[in-house]
Amino acid sequence: MYDFEQRRRRKPRKPVLITEKAADLLARRRLSRGELQRKLLQRKYDEAEIEELLDRYEDLGFLNDKELAFDRARYILEAKPVSRKYIIYELRRALISLDIAEAAAEAAYTGFTEEEIAVKAFKREFNKTKDKEKLWRRMQRLGFASELLRDIFGRYFSDDGMID
Repeated sequence: MYDFEQRRRRKPRKPVLITEKAADLLARRRLSRGELQRKLLQRKYDEAEIEELLDRYEDLGFLNDKELAFDRARYILEAKPVSRKYIIYELRRALISLDIAEAAAEAAYTGFTEEEIAVKAFKREFNKTKDKEKLWRRMQRLGFASELLRDIFGRYFSDDGMID
């Protein structure tokens, strides 16, 4: 018969070195300096030790917020049409500084205008729902300004709410 008490008595885990934990986290996916710092702090590593490790990893090229931000911004825009504001928001959630996030969003938009991307998003979202109010909310969640949305909706909807 299975002994449930034995299962509950687990061996205590031995502490993992900060360098091992950081390498393990970075092996899973690219992280910004802030994301790695947050994850290590959550695991109760010493703040001074974390700062030293982060500085060393930046010097070695394992952490590069600028490169990461530019890559993520391009990826976000390729995955779905979104506004600059949305890209900046997502990069800030990854704990990337505002100036780097803004530069990355601007670079991702190279060759496009916000209006072109908004029209592309509108057409994509229109295929999912024909409800004007629902469509408006979806476009706002993608970060497009109300003024731009009014212009696009004015072009595609007549006064009675039907598509022209």
